[in-house]
Amino acid sequence: MFSREKPISKTTYELAKIFAGLIVDGSTSLNSDLLQATKVPVDPESLEGTRFWLECLIFVWFLADGIIATDFAAHEDAFRKKLTLCLYDFLQETGASLDYLLQLDHHVAARFTEYSQTFLAATKSKRPLALGSLAWQHIAATEERNFIGASLLAAMAGDVIASLTEVASQYEVIEDSDDTS
Repeated sequence: MFSREKPISKTTYELAKIFAGLIVDGSTSLNSDLLQATKVPVDPESLEGTRFWLECLIFVWFLADGIIATDFAAHEDAFRKKLTLCLYDFLQETGASLDYLLQLDHHVAARFTEYSQTFLAATKSKRPLALGSLAWQHIAATEERNFIGASLLAAMAGDVIASLTEVASQYEVIEDSDDTS
């Protein structure tokens, strides 16, 4: 018989900070991997700069949101609110204006809706590729479907989900005073 280590107790805010760091790191890694691995004809402007990285961030954030809904369901609303604040704080620290962040809220909501609808509409075996294909179109700012980009994102999504699931399994949520907000 083996014993599982007791989960580490954290408030939703503490977990949100951990997840925000993982999302930022994951999107930076995804951005770098895509820039190095992509050999498709895409407008060079779309493969550089803030928009490209931000679309990577939104994609990784969407994947993390699924883990939050699954592993922290009892606290998901409070967790999501605090995660959004942590990510917005990070973006503000990197120079994003308040006006930009207000617009970003609608952009993130639209992307999450698109990703969710695509994921749910595809058959189970095709979900990773369908999601990867849509993510590629947003990240690369192209209407063209690209099997290489989609496959790369589908594989990376699997890795990100496995990593976030492993991290989530190490923690349990303890109530903090404003978890009911």
